[in-house]
Amino acid sequence: MEGEEKREETTQEKSGGGSGTIIGIIAVVVILALAGVVYERNAKQKTETIAMTPQKKVSVQPQPTSSASAMPKILFKDGTYSAEGDYITHVGQKHVKVTITLKNDIVTNADVISEADDSMSQHFQDSFISGYKPMVIGKDITKIHLGKVAMSSLTPNGFNAALQTIEQQAKS
Repeated sequence: MEGEEKREETTQEKSGGGSGTIIGIIAVVVILALAGVVYERNAKQKTETIAMTPQKKVSVQPQPTSSASAMPKILFKDGTYSAEGDYITHVGQKHVKVTITLKNDIVTNADVISEADDSMSQHFQDSFISGYKPMVIGKDITKIHLGKVAMSSLTPNGFNAALQTIEQQAKS
């Protein structure tokens, strides 16, 4: 009998520990459920508060303009200007000669003359010369800044440098 009593005590100890674990899990689930309800309620209240907040209306009234301010301001004197533009390649400094004709700040004509001193530079300058005009003619001189043109990525740097010099020459 004494052995049976010990088994009963051991069984009771084990089952008592198990019910404590189950109660702990239930308590955690209840706490998480309550936290979720509180979170949801707070989120709903924030949404309702935002929806009830009056929105400010902003209206823009067109301002009358005079005919003088509607005309673009001319920044450069009409005329034909030339400058040499330098740029650096892996074989040294290279040059192009640029001539620009301006009318009301618009480029009406442009010419680039190659000043290459080696065959590779000549190839890339010729490539640039064959493709740059559509990006320049008819454009406002202040809006022109060329990147890669017809497989030539360095010659445009010389063109852009010459264009800056021409802008300085033509300033009103």
